[in-house]
Parts: sequence; C-alpha cells; structure tokens
Amino acid sequence: MPKFDENSKPFQKQVFRYTAITFIGVLLIINLVVYFTEIATTMSNTKSTLKEIATNVAVNVSNVTHDEIITNDQQDSQEYIEIESYFQNIIAANPIIDDIYTLRTTSDPNVMTFVVAGKETYDANGDNFIDDTEIRPEVGEEYDVTGLDDLKNGLIAPSVDKAITTNKWGQWLSGYAPIVDDKKQTVAILGVDQAASDIADQSQGILYSLLYMDIVLLPLMLMLAYFMARIVSRPFRILAKGMQRISHGELDYRLPIGERGPQAMFVSLFNNMLGMFQNAEKHERKHHDLNE
Repeated sequence: MPKFDENSKPFQKQVFRYTAITFIGVLLIINLVVYFTEIATTMSNTKSTLKEIATNVAVNVSNVTHDEIITNDQQDSQEYIEIESYFQNIIAANPIIDDIYTLRTTSDPNVMTFVVAGKETYDANGDNFIDDTEIRPEVGEEYDVTGLDDLKNGLIAPSVDKAITTNKWGQWLSGYAPIVDDKKQTVAILGVDQAASDIADQSQGILYSLLYMDIVLLPLMLMLAYFMARIVSRPFRILAKGMQRISHGELDYRLPIGERGPQAMFVSLFNNMLGMFQNAEKHERKHHDLNE
C-alpha cells in the first residue's frame, strides 16, 4: 500500500478549489450587479441634468429676439449673437454639454429648421480639415425629426431622449424644452446635446473602478479560501494519517489528544473506534486460542 503523503493534502486542495471558484463566481455576480446599477444611475442622472439645463436655458431665451432670426445672413446680427453668446456661456460652464441649439417647426411635422446654435464651426478632431460633422447648422437648415418622438415631446414640455440618437454630427443624448411666447404658446424648441462618447467614457470609468477593486479583493478572497480549506480539511488529514498507520498494522496507534474544537471530537471518536476494534480483535483471538 502506498504511503500517505501528508504534504499532498488532496482534500484541502479540493476544498480550496471549490471555495475559490465560489468566491470568484460571487465576485463576478457582484461586479455585474454593481456595473449595471451604476450605469443605470449614471444614465438617469445625465438625463435629469440635460432636461434641467434645457428647461432653465429655454426660460431665459427671448421669444421676441428669437422670432426675428429668419435667414442665414442674420448669423452676424445682434439678435443672433445675443442668443449665441448666452448659449456659449452655458456650454463653458457645463463641460458635459457639447452644443445648445434651437429648432423651429414647419408645416411638415417631421421637419424642423435650425435657428441658433451655440457651437461654432471648427476643426474639432484636429485633422486640419473641416468636414460636415464640424460645421454648425445654418439658420433655416432643415432637420428630419422622423421617429424622434422625444424631441417632438419637447414642444409640449421638457423631455429627454430615452436612448442615444444619431445624426450627421454624431451620436448624442439630448434634453429638450419649449421656448414659449407671452401667451404660453410654443414658438421653438431648445435642445441640449451631450456626446455619446462622454457617456461611454463614464461607463468605462465604472468598469475600471470595478477592475481595480477586484485586483485588491481577489488576493484577499484567495487567502480566505486557503485558510478555510485548511480549517475544513484538518480533521480529514488527522483521520487519514491515523488510518494510514493502522493499515500498516499499528493497532496500538492513537491520535494525539491535544486537538481542540471539532478536531477533538474526530480524535475521540477515532480513538474509541480503534479501541473497540482492538478489543474485539483480542477477544476473537482469545476465543480462537481456547477452541484450539
């Protein structure tokens, strides 16, 4: 019979393996729950912020001044510059905002026209070329709002996109609010854009934070799994060592009594069992000798 290798600790390794897998699985589940909860919270807060900014800015836009801006050659007019400057100040004070603009309705419910935009034309990506995505909309430029129900709702009350939208300038999450006249009639809609890439960066930041947390927690969890495996497997190591001695004919062997806690129970039961076995073996031998 092969000698028992106490250093191999097969049961301890097995317990450690399953405990470590369980801990890692729990950590993964926690990560998923935290990640999606944080994403949902971040998106909700962003939407609330965009709608709040749109509402506050729309209230301060003069509908009279806005109504005077009709054609593209008015982009240098005092009226246009007044509203444009106000938008630019708001953008400068709120880094999450990419642009603020106004839209006017037309006879076609699926077409609106741009009026004022706060973001000027410039080389945003630094490639020394101004492409269509970097040119701000002109006064009167048509914008197809087919399927953009959240935007259309902004004609009635403040609203916000339920999901990321896409147009020729990129991908955005936007808040909207109506611009009203003295009779509380909507004369235009104001939009506030945040780039979808900013939201993606926030999501990535949450993911990195979780990964950093895992880097700290994983070694601690593996250490805990190791010590748990040692504690759980100790009684079995004690019994395995004793049974190995008995299998080699050492029936007088007894496990040390110095163990405490659950190990003491295993030691006591093992020694009692061995004593009963040894007494039975002696009795049988004595009976056999008498018969001879």
